[in-house]
Amino acid sequence: MYTLDAVSEFLTRTPTPKSWSLLISILSLTTILAIYILALRHLHWQFSVAWLLLVLGYIGIVIGVSFAAMIISTSCTLLRLENRSNAKWTHGVVNSVKNTDSMETTGSAFLSSEFGPQILEVVWLRPLTRERALLASTVACGIVVFFLCHYIGLRSLIWWVALGELGVCLLAAFARSLVKGQQARFEVEEGVKLDKRCCSTGVISMQKGHKVGERKWGNIDARAYSALSFKEITTDGESIAWEAAKLCFEDAALVTKIQELTGMLLHAVPMQDKNNCDVLVAFDGGLLVSEGLAFPNCQVMLSFHSSISALGIPTALLARGIMRQPEWVLDKPGFGPMPLGQVYVLAIDGMIDWWTMSEDRNDMSDLQKNLQWCFVLINISFFLSLLELSRNEEFPLEAIEKVHCASSQDNKKVAQEVFEFLQSCL
Repeated sequence: MYTLDAVSEFLTRTPTPKSWSLLISILSLTTILAIYILALRHLHWQFSVAWLLLVLGYIGIVIGVSFAAMIISTSCTLLRLENRSNAKWTHGVVNSVKNTDSMETTGSAFLSSEFGPQILEVVWLRPLTRERALLASTVACGIVVFFLCHYIGLRSLIWWVALGELGVCLLAAFARSLVKGQQARFEVEEGVKLDKRCCSTGVISMQKGHKVGERKWGNIDARAYSALSFKEITTDGESIAWEAAKLCFEDAALVTKIQELTGMLLHAVPMQDKNNCDVLVAFDGGLLVSEGLAFPNCQVMLSFHSSISALGIPTALLARGIMRQPEWVLDKPGFGPMPLGQVYVLAIDGMIDWWTMSEDRNDMSDLQKNLQWCFVLINISFFLSLLELSRNEEFPLEAIEKVHCASSQDNKKVAQEVFEFLQSCL
């Protein structure tokens, strides 16, 4: 799988009719052959050396260029995204580039084109092999030799043969320019802002999150992620969640209440190396916001491969499940304020309108840093599930303990206050 850092709008084009290209090619070939036959007639049907060089050189050029085109085609990987055959279909993003300022909340200008159906083509070279380089050099040398033969033959014949061939080439190029699709023009759409710079082949609908009054039970949003490593840096919010989880784990009734509130379900399978694991986790929500607790209007289910140590800082891993959620429910308005100290807790509007829509602007480390406090309760519930797995020695926690071994006394004090708060609140 390839990820493009950027795609230019100049990689889009309107489709050129193949019938016109074929017609122009046939007419050009027929006209050139007719010129050669007229030249042979001028020679009283005598096959001179000049005429033979002309024809053999032309045939060699055609064959050589065809082989060169085949080599170029097989040496490249082509990614083509064509519009659907349904004429009513107008949605499709062509260009998507991260905004340079991740804190710019006003959005970026939206560029669109109404030039009709377009095709996005991206081409990149494959690694060059010795055999392919030798073949390309051989074909290039052959084209040079045949071109010299053709040029010598052309210069040795009567003047109107060269002039006629030149005229055919110019007319063919002019005809192709007439039928070739014009470059699409992209213009700024006034009054439209996106969370990333974007060019589109048509009209696109931007998803917006919003609050709903009641939760719908039974909806599941399941997502699977490939192996992904990121810089593992422990945050205060995750250290507090770990220390609080160890305290809560001693109170079985409190563990049950927290797990029921967040809907946390976890299945983790360690690999043979005891350093990595496969994880399947599901939760209902429970993001800490200034108004209470926020829940996506569905059950979030995530599957991913991770190092065991990365599970000790789970904010970024779990946050991928809340990205682009369209509906949110505010619950437990009396829940809080949780005694976390002087930290900034997001409002639910900022959460659903900005942070859950900003995954293209923020990498895993950014999500961890900015959402660590919103995920305190979810992280506590996640750590409780890990502790439950380790109770029967099914899951090793040494790597996670090592991640939080340098937890400060201040964090442990806050964790004690969080534990007492959860006891009194739940």
